[in-house]
Formats: sequence, structure tokens, C-alpha cells
Amino acid sequence: YSYYITDLRTNEVIAELPFQNVSYETVLSGAGEFSGDITINPDTNVYGVRQSTTPGRVGLYVLRDDQPVWGGIIWRRRYNAATRRVSCVGSTFESYLGKRLQPITYKFLNDDQLAIARWLLETVDPNNGTTPTGSVLATVSDATSPMSRERQFYGWERKTVLDELTRLGNLIDGFDWNVVIGKHPLSQEMKREFQFFYPKRGVSAEQSSLLFEYPGSIRDFDVDEDALDAANEVYALGAGEGVDQKVAIAVDDEQAAAGYPRLQETRSYTSVILDATLQAHAERDLVRLNSPVTIFEVTVNAQAEPYLGSYTVGDWARFRLEDEFITPAIDQYARITGITV
Repeated sequence: YSYYITDLRTNEVIAELPFQNVSYETVLSGAGEFSGDITINPDTNVYGVRQSTTPGRVGLYVLRDDQPVWGGIIWRRRYNAATRRVSCVGSTFESYLGKRLQPITYKFLNDDQLAIARWLLETVDPNNGTTPTGSVLATVSDATSPMSRERQFYGWERKTVLDELTRLGNLIDGFDWNVVIGKHPLSQEMKREFQFFYPKRGVSAEQSSLLFEYPGSIRDFDVDEDALDAANEVYALGAGEGVDQKVAIAVDDEQAAAGYPRLQETRSYTSVILDATLQAHAERDLVRLNSPVTIFEVTVNAQAEPYLGSYTVGDWARFRLEDEFITPAIDQYARITGITV
């Protein structure tokens, strides 16, 4: 592994630092975390650690076998005098969208959802005296999709670009998105591109040959089932106020018939004016909040098949888990939504 610090605006490499105790994470359609330490001593003083790890000013690329596997921004730093260690925390480039506000009031009428997403990234608040969004995210994909949306944005709400993009992508028949990093084949310079994936990123369940087993390639696993934050009846609140506010409801009829009590949640979508769009939000949220919300976390052996690097976020994989508590055994396909190394 090697760790390169770059100028956040120009992407120029300004230092290579000897991070230790590193953890990095990739998340589907979101921001993954990084943490790492550097011990300050005569050997590391030559790197200018304080100047080259300035939070909010520099980018960081993690390379594995000389290939970029993580890229983002250093957001926090902490120094402890007793241990003489600098601890840095960062997030992938997607996190920058959480620091940019959407200040424009605009209505889209039957426009490609990816064109709307591009508008959020490229057109919103350009060159307002600070770094424009596009230069931090580098190039933005010109992909298109067959899904058209009617979308209203209210600048006075000052929502973040991250919030608006997440809501748009989470619609039924929405899309996945991530900043994808790599190396230029000729110059070997690090590069990054904001990419859209329609309908989904990664290998589908039907085409996947990935198999993780416990016992086997899975060393440990957790199954987290949460009904407190789950719902089987979701209310999506749209544009308007009081009795004029638009409301869409999605109900899990199967759970109701099975005798589950009503578990209700609300979600706010005040920029949505179309009934069909609001209903799509409610149905999508119902799927995500299905009671209980179940998340698998598996710890795998990176040196056993499937090897680390042969799968990515968005891929579907088959998971077989056999344990005294897990009866009957789990044998199902699930989607990889996050990877932590």
C-alpha cells in the first residue's frame, strides 16, 4: 500500500506519506471513510506532515499494488503530544457534495433523471468565489437513462447537493452513483470521474459467480435485524402545507395479513409536486425500511476466493451461512453495498 496526498483543486501529487493503522471504506451511492496514523519523528519530519494533511484542503489516494483503490478528502486531523501521533480521518470524494448547497429554484419537466443529476453537479452554484463542484469531482459522466422525471428545486431551502442527489437516485427505477478512481493509462496520473449507473452498478444476481461461505471464505459474520427504525407503512410528504400538502402512502399488505402491528414512518420530499413521483418515493422507502431492516456484515479472508479486488460495491453475491443460531441455514443472494478494508 502507498498513500498519495494531492492538491484538491488540481489533483497534483504533493506528497507521499507513511500512514499506519489504516482503514478505508467504499460505499455504494455514498461516502466511505478513511482513517490512518503517522508517527512524528526525525524520519517522518521530512514529509511536512502538518502542511500536507491540512483538513479540507488536500485529497488522498490509497494505492494497492500501485492501483488506486480509494480516493477522497482529509476532513479531520488530531495530534497527540504524548504519543507523537497524527490521526487523519477522511471521506471519499462524494462527501464534498455534502458541503455544497443547492441555491437555485428550478423546475424540470419530463427530463432524463441523469440530466437532472448532472445539473446538480455541474450547474448549481458555479464559481461562487470558491472551488466549483466540478473541479473537485473532476469529470462527470454523460450517461443517459430512459427514465424521465418532473422535479422542482427550491433554492431557498438550501439543501445540500448530496441530499438532493440521494433522493433522486433512491426513486424506484432510479440509479446508482459514485466517484470512480483510476490511473491514466499513459501519464499514470490519478484520475477520477463521477459516474452514474443505470439501472444498477455491479454484477446482477443472475450473472454473479461470487460465492461467500461460512464456514469457509467468511471468517465471521453479523446479522443485524432492527424493527425500531423499520416500517411497514410509510408516509411520503410532498409539496404544500397543511391540508394542501401532498401525501403518498405505501403499505406492506403481507405483513398486515401476517398479524404485524402497524409500524409507521414519515419521509419529507417537499420539492416533489407530482403524485406519481411522491408515490414512487413512498414505495421505495417501504422497501428500504421493511420490518425488520436486516443487514449482513461478513468478514472475509481477502486471500481466499473470491479474492479482494474481484468484487466491488454494487455486485450481487451468493452467501451461504450455517450456524447454530441461523436455523434454517441462510443461502441467498445479497448485494454488496459497502466494503471496509
